[in-house]
Amino acid sequence: MKLIIAIIKPFKLETVKDALENVGVNGMTTFDVRGFGKQKGHSEIFRGSEYSLDFLPKITLLIAVEDREVEAACGAIRSSAMTGKLGDGRIMVLGMEAMQHIRTGEVIRSAELIQAVEAVEPVGNSSTGNLLWRYENFLEALCGQDVEYKQFKAVPTDKNQELKLHLRKCKEGISQAFVLAGICFHVGKNTVNDAIQAYMHYNIATLLGISEAGDFRSMISASMTSEEISQAQGLTRKFVARHLPQAGAVLGLESES
Repeated sequence: MKLIIAIIKPFKLETVKDALENVGVNGMTTFDVRGFGKQKGHSEIFRGSEYSLDFLPKITLLIAVEDREVEAACGAIRSSAMTGKLGDGRIMVLGMEAMQHIRTGEVIRSAELIQAVEAVEPVGNSSTGNLLWRYENFLEALCGQDVEYKQFKAVPTDKNQELKLHLRKCKEGISQAFVLAGICFHVGKNTVNDAIQAYMHYNIATLLGISEAGDFRSMISASMTSEEISQAQGLTRKFVARHLPQAGAVLGLESES
């Protein structure tokens, strides 16, 4: 998936819009901007005096397209926006990881991200993609709350340290860290797949008030045997007793399934 940024002359907007619709691109965002390039502005006469205007009015278009649509979309913009004179504008193409519809919550991912998902899960199963999407959301939230997470995000480091950070924060009782660790074990992110560990971490996150972790726990439990679930529940009780003793009585572990 790509984001096309096009800067065009204002009077060309409708022409460009029609050209894009003709090649199947039906959505865009526009806003008025001012700028200069080689054209370096122009001069105008006001009340008998000449004034130099360095910044010229332009229209910027933001258009999200699939990779296969980039060439046609850029061609449509160029052919319809071109006057042959200085200042016709620019077209820039940037990579996009994903796009989410606010109303429906539908997530559309780039081919690169889909390939990364397929590397850890067969085609046709979208659960990993959703988990990795939520993983980034939880991680971003923690970066705004915890100094260590903020430093980890800011300074590139060994990816193997990522899970170790989550596990250390779990022992401190950070509820979101349990979700992050659970997802790592669930999809095999920077570690091997471990359904029992994933269940345990989701279980504790749920007990600590993150309801979404309960949904993740249900996902992983669908592929587990009753013995594995029982083992994961036992690990939950042991972890809470050892690292979260004050919360143990409040959590009501005996009521958890």
